[in-house]
Amino acid sequence: MRRWIAAATCAVLALPAVHWTLSEAAAQKIGATPPRVHVTVPRPHVHLPTVIPRPLANRPERLLPKKDEKKKTTRRRQPTIKIRRVTRPPNVRRVRLPDNAVPVPAPRPAPANQAGREPDVVVVSLPSGANDDIARAIARDNNLTVLGQSELTLLNRKIVRLHIADGRPVDDVIAALGGDARLTAVQSSYVFALEGSAPAAGLQYAVAKLHLTQTHRVASGRAVRIAIIDTGVDAKHEALRAAHLRVESVLDGGKVTPGNHGTQIAGIIAASGRMTGIAPDAELIAIEAFGPPKKGPARSTSYAILRALDRAYAERAQVINMSFAGGRDPLMLQALDVLADRNVLLVAAVGNEGPGAAPAYPANHPRTIAVTATDAHDTVFAKANRGSYVALAAPGVQIFAPGAGGTYLVDSGTSFAAAYASGAAALILQSRPGLKPRAVRDIMAGTAHDLGTPGRDPDYGAGLLDPLAALTGSERVAAPAQRP
Repeated sequence: MRRWIAAATCAVLALPAVHWTLSEAAAQKIGATPPRVHVTVPRPHVHLPTVIPRPLANRPERLLPKKDEKKKTTRRRQPTIKIRRVTRPPNVRRVRLPDNAVPVPAPRPAPANQAGREPDVVVVSLPSGANDDIARAIARDNNLTVLGQSELTLLNRKIVRLHIADGRPVDDVIAALGGDARLTAVQSSYVFALEGSAPAAGLQYAVAKLHLTQTHRVASGRAVRIAIIDTGVDAKHEALRAAHLRVESVLDGGKVTPGNHGTQIAGIIAASGRMTGIAPDAELIAIEAFGPPKKGPARSTSYAILRALDRAYAERAQVINMSFAGGRDPLMLQALDVLADRNVLLVAAVGNEGPGAAPAYPANHPRTIAVTATDAHDTVFAKANRGSYVALAAPGVQIFAPGAGGTYLVDSGTSFAAAYASGAAALILQSRPGLKPRAVRDIMAGTAHDLGTPGRDPDYGAGLLDPLAALTGSERVAAPAQRP
């Protein structure tokens, strides 16, 4: 019985599967599809060449099609976008400096109204004997730095050289210091240049031009003291070994560095041997106020020039040769007045800035003998300054003279003419001791050879220097009137 029940149950359960199988078979008979046939299509054999990869640096970044192969595309016009640039200050880190630190700005060119002046230095005057702390206090109160301070016996005062560390204009600093009761004066620091020029070929024609052989039979400058304010002098040069020469320096450090210009001036006055100086027996005090230049011609400043003038006065110089030129320095002009009052003869070069240049100082000082330069044919030096302040002419073109390091040079410039005039003054003072500077000037002008326009003129002054005539008293032209 159990078997029949189990069989019946299985049959009932199998009925859906049997029904699905019969339905599927019927469907296949009605919509039967033909069997699929697989056809093998032969593939063509393509030979590909072997490609060796190149280094990346030699590969083109991309390959562009030729112009004619480019597809024409319609570009959509992009809207215009205006970009406004906004400048923002850089993010600079602020550093607080200690109280004793002074920031030094980058160098900047001097303004046009400061030509001939140092763009970042002023010079102040204090009463003589003032304590050094006063200068430091003035500097501290005005954001300045003390570069140097010196007592001037000549002017009976103390001068202080101050550096403007923050880039303020010199005139603004002078105005700020003008009301300081601790000062007696404040001014710019003027720049002075030596008045030599480029070397040129030539011989020592000045010996014959000035009749030095005959002149030395009358006087040689013995026992007359001449101060030369210039570069350092090569005292070991063979042309100066027999000279009565002492070298000093007013520059920082005090060590003398021989320079060409100063050695040339000393040689023109007192050389012997291969060349002949105009006053070989004069006593020379060479004061270095122009240091070795880093670039271009040597330069000096108000501070150094004032110290050099003070040293010349302390050494009891009877003649001071100033073969340099610069601006109208008030303190220097005061010092020159004091020296002239104390019977010191002042000689200066007129300058090498050309006929249209403004009068140069110290030559334009009314009590200074301003000397221009001429050549072997008595033609005025083309680069010489001109003007009513020109007093005399002397050889200054193609001048043979000793240089630093045992050399000999041939140079041109009013510097060298001034040296000949200083030596001629020493000859006159030897022959007539105690003569006043005004009298020496009149003798030199009154015995000069008239050149150019008859009488005194702005090119040659009274004419070419003639030391022999000055010693023998042969006057050729009237002595010029003293300038006011």
